[in-house]
Amino acid sequence: MWGKDDCFIFSSGDILSSQVGQAKSPSKSKKDGGLIMKLSKDFDSKEFVCPCCGGVMIDPKLAFELQELRDILGKAVYISSGYRCKKENKRIGGYEHSPHLTGLAVDIKVKGISPVRLADIAKTLNNVRLGIYPNHLHLDVRPPHPSRYWLVKKYGGKYLYSGKEKDLKKFLRNLI
Repeated sequence: MWGKDDCFIFSSGDILSSQVGQAKSPSKSKKDGGLIMKLSKDFDSKEFVCPCCGGVMIDPKLAFELQELRDILGKAVYISSGYRCKKENKRIGGYEHSPHLTGLAVDIKVKGISPVRLADIAKTLNNVRLGIYPNHLHLDVRPPHPSRYWLVKKYGGKYLYSGKEKDLKKFLRNLI
């Protein structure tokens, strides 16, 4: 099983290392799967592939934290969005400097668990930021700036940030 300090080496020669934090350029794989790398017990690289270009970039810390969450839940975690190229990010209306662009973020769903409940469980992970959306949870491994948590009640709506509030329940208390 991969740990936080292991490296992923892609067929293109790109090296993905927790020491570096991300690959220098995304590896290309065919949209039909291409090269598939096992990243952890329950995740492999095809789950992170950009639907637009077939590229993939995954920070090992992200793969590690996702596996931790999967182990806590004891059930499958579905990645609805992993790596995104700039074109795909623009197409879906993503944030211009989204951590998805550098393999630092995923949008996830878990059958039978609401995004709010999933965030409550995921808050126990180390050094992750959590964005709660109507139908998914955004999880990334960027430093918590401007906040560790945010809430979007309606797609296309206003982002509500936790600021310096570190307690998820206190942040959400008057918002949902």
